[in-house]
Amino acid sequence: MRFAMRLVAVIAVCAGLGIVGVPVAGAADTQPPTAPSNVRVLAVTPDTVTIAFTGSTDDVRLKWYVARVEGGREQATTSPGGTQIGGLKSNTTYSLTVVAVDRAGNVSAPSEPVTATTASWTPPTNLRVTSSSGGTVSLAWDGSSNMRDPYRFPVYDGGRGEVISRTQAVTMQRLAPGTHVFTVKAMHSRGDLSPASNR
Repeated sequence: MRFAMRLVAVIAVCAGLGIVGVPVAGAADTQPPTAPSNVRVLAVTPDTVTIAFTGSTDDVRLKWYVARVEGGREQATTSPGGTQIGGLKSNTTYSLTVVAVDRAGNVSAPSEPVTATTASWTPPTNLRVTSSSGGTVSLAWDGSSNMRDPYRFPVYDGGRGEVISRTQAVTMQRLAPGTHVFTVKAMHSRGDLSPASNR
């Protein structure tokens, strides 16, 4: 009986100290991860840049990384070993940084920036006259070797835009008498243009 009374007294004291039946809330995570480092460019195409970097550490748990391109484009990733950022313009230099985000939403300081210049689209080739009669000239050409599915082909006469073709051929009509110098470019679906073809 005395043992039971002592046990009840101990439980009552512990409850008074907040040990029994009173959950203690955990502290909020306010510590951001360390900044990613050693950002480097692995590869470029006319509209993508692939980077790698050394990952961050966090006192609780990382969620992901965000690669940021100067101008506002962002790409989330969980892979420091290789991340491709798309939707870029050809032959353009970009500055890129990476931040880390933890499970609580804390964002690290940005990494040191790295610059990358995208490649150029290759121009259409083998531009040729397939027929000519009076003021009408028909042209054909081969497509760009690295723009897999061009959206359109703007055709120029003496550097002045004349017509936009859906296919790799066009007929120019009502041309003025004289010499005409034609070129053609490949247009990406985002409006990005290749250099001009041969004349």
